[in-house]
Amino acid sequence: MVSTRLGAEGLGSQDGEFCALADEPAGFADKILELFEQPEQARAMAERSRREVVENWDAAVLTRRLVESYRAVVREKRVVGGGH
Repeated sequence: MVSTRLGAEGLGSQDGEFCALADEPAGFADKILELFEQPEQARAMAERSRREVVENWDAAVLTRRLVESYRAVVREKRVVGGGH
């Protein structure tokens, strides 16, 4: 995958970690060609990307984190509010 830095915002800022990054059309085209020319590196990047999505961006993972944060807020409110 190739993206601009803006398009990949929040996914990581290191070029090649989860996707190739380029902000200009010529650089974008170059990155696409590099991926075709280096299929093993492209495959490894795709595997890292997939692992990142499954571990950190899956709906079940995000829902669990949200529920945990709500529970933490409720616990804090009970402590501060004297258990009411």
